[in-house]
Amino acid sequence: ICFWFTIATCLLWEGGKGGGNILLNVNLHMLSVIGVLKLISYAHTNADLRRGGPNATGPAKAMIEQYPGNITLGNMAYFMLVPTLCYQPSYPRSKKIRKHWLLRRLAEFLICCAVLMFLVEQYVEPTISNTLDMAGSRGFSMKFLMSMGPRILKLSIPTLYCWLVLFYGFFHAWLNILAELLQFGDREFYKDWWNAPSIAQYWRTWNIPVHTWAVRHLYVPLVNRGVSKQGALMLVFLFSAILHEVIISVPLHMFRLYAFSGMLLQAPLIVITDFIHKRLRREDISNMFFWFFFCFLGQPLGLFLYWQDYLNASKS
Repeated sequence: ICFWFTIATCLLWEGGKGGGNILLNVNLHMLSVIGVLKLISYAHTNADLRRGGPNATGPAKAMIEQYPGNITLGNMAYFMLVPTLCYQPSYPRSKKIRKHWLLRRLAEFLICCAVLMFLVEQYVEPTISNTLDMAGSRGFSMKFLMSMGPRILKLSIPTLYCWLVLFYGFFHAWLNILAELLQFGDREFYKDWWNAPSIAQYWRTWNIPVHTWAVRHLYVPLVNRGVSKQGALMLVFLFSAILHEVIISVPLHMFRLYAFSGMLLQAPLIVITDFIHKRLRREDISNMFFWFFFCFLGQPLGLFLYWQDYLNASKS
């Protein structure tokens, strides 16, 4: 696992010193991170199966009975391909591949890619470039900094559209394409995160594969080792912040801690939105907090900062 992740990271970092394709770097690094998380789950789950007790019942007993017959190259290869991060000896399977349904998902994925490219080229890139040109001609004066607010809000709408298109294209179209081709039956990749009454609820619903992996292989083992539930939750959140920073920093070949800081700054927002949701019983207000701070402020600001630093690094 360490070898896999280290080699991919070093190749991407060294390759970027002379330029490189950002999109290719991001995809390669994402595959590297996904592979690492899958291998960790594979090792942990099989270790649990080896320690499985004779008093196990239900689904746990059924999985224990499959061990060690599940330790095959075919079984591992199937797990590495299916759209899930948590290993188990067998998965629910669909009876056949629905060709017409598959073609619809493929068309949706291609349309999402085209719309995403259009939004970036026509709205996101010109807005950021104009802002950077202003900074270059006037410098980062107080007047320029005061004008940043409207520009961030102007950037927030196309950034939100990009986020929604990217989410639909990946989680609904692409993951379902993989699942259909592999006849993978578990299709719960996300829940209704757009209705999240708090930031914490959003993180539990927008990416079910990662959330399930974090609960099974981080949160539960930490609690079983005596860590308090609150402490385990904070450690999982810290791991997520580090992972987000690594996923962004390595493909861009720069280390800025914007993603890491943005994740940690969500901790007080989690407390605020949970208070509004649970104490004041106002899901509408806490949902408005989520949309404003996460989608209309956090994403465009983070995109602007990384874009600016990447262009400056490329010029130098």
